[in-house]
Amino acid sequence: MRLHAGLAALLGLELTAGACAERSGRHSGTPASVVTRAAQTSAVFVQVRDTVGRYPISYASVRIPELRLVVVADEEGASLLEGVRPGWAHIRVMSPGYILAMDSVLVRAGKVDTLRFKLRADPEGNPPDFAERPMKPKH
Repeated sequence: MRLHAGLAALLGLELTAGACAERSGRHSGTPASVVTRAAQTSAVFVQVRDTVGRYPISYASVRIPELRLVVVADEEGASLLEGVRPGWAHIRVMSPGYILAMDSVLVRAGKVDTLRFKLRADPEGNPPDFAERPMKPKH
């Protein structure tokens, strides 16, 4: 996966030819430039795709409600939530025409953890519901 130039500019990063060679996080695929930027604090890298064609979902909204932290995924469905407190983070992802997805990740101090979301299309075409409901952490 390559880091989209728009996300890099938003994060204040410079892209280089070998920027994506290094891998980190729970799953492979986290760009090295994202890891470099977020290594000073805890962060969560999120990749959003659809369940059918496994295509990236551009501009999905990614949030951690309890921190009131919201970011928008780039054209390749990638986003970075920075400054996340170590411990359990409950992440919600939504995009028009898809069903709201939720997951939790144990954020490690000074690390970049990775979550991959696969959103299902909403058969009724309803906009996602971002109601603030309590979430149970995975253990």
